[in-house]
Amino acid sequence: MNSRAVWTGPEWEQHINGLLSLRYPPGDFQRVPAEHGGDCGVEGFSRSDGCAYQCYAPSEPVAVRELHKRQRTKMTDDIAKFIKNKTRLAEIFGRTKIRRWLLVVPEHRSARMVAHCSVKTNDVLAAHLPYVTDDFTVGIITDDEFAIEKRAMAAQGAAYVRLAIVDLDPVEIELHAHKDPVGIANLRRKLGIALADRSESELEAVTSRMVHAYLVGQSHLDRLNKSYPEVYAELLKVFAQAERKISLESMLTPMPAADFLYKQFESLSERLVREVRSAEPIADDLVQQTVADWLMRCPLNFRDRGPAASAPAELVS
Repeated sequence: MNSRAVWTGPEWEQHINGLLSLRYPPGDFQRVPAEHGGDCGVEGFSRSDGCAYQCYAPSEPVAVRELHKRQRTKMTDDIAKFIKNKTRLAEIFGRTKIRRWLLVVPEHRSARMVAHCSVKTNDVLAAHLPYVTDDFTVGIITDDEFAIEKRAMAAQGAAYVRLAIVDLDPVEIELHAHKDPVGIANLRRKLGIALADRSESELEAVTSRMVHAYLVGQSHLDRLNKSYPEVYAELLKVFAQAERKISLESMLTPMPAADFLYKQFESLSERLVREVRSAEPIADDLVQQTVADWLMRCPLNFRDRGPAASAPAELVS
């Protein structure tokens, strides 16, 4: 299972600026807008620790080699500006001395970028700039450096969590079927009741889609547990409460199985967005994972009550 984060440039810059505003006290971190007299190779800097930040995110997933090429070019170009605009930057920094110039990226996957940082460090030191310290260094970091700030931002609902897109290999679906044959059998049996009016091929397609949804959602949950534990804990609480409720409802409801199943997608999605706002970008994936999990285990169970009244087309699209 492969996953790569995808951000637009403005989204990434906004995200990092939000984290920096939490890291530093008011008045410490100074943004350097490019619109009027900026574009000097920095997007902001801290007066207290002398860290200057520049953000970069490719607009689409790229392989390691291409990612290195783009990050290298971005760092080279901006360090050149950092050196060239000596007079303007001296005015911008004032009495602040810059100790670190940091390129902040969603992914850092190349040791060659570390070597390039050393080359650019030497370039800056050789320029004898009045606004850098003798121990100045160039570096490359991801937002994992801001773990505390990310958790605080997500817990406050001040920003949405942003997780990588999950690329799932079809083989992984087959492997999961071998690992959990009982769960897959439960899933197929219950879907067979809910979608009694569908063909065998449609039923197989839905089963495969649900397993896919389960694995994608599980990948998100694993990443949330690592990077956003507060959000992960809130999600578990919502899912546990919903599970207790649905266990009884699924046994008592007179609603046709397909309608009842579709209702769970809608109600859980609404509750998730309402109670854990920061998880909204991945809410659909999490809801599908949870319903699939319920179907594979015991919480969501129903007996055959006859033909479904309105089996949702979304389940087989």
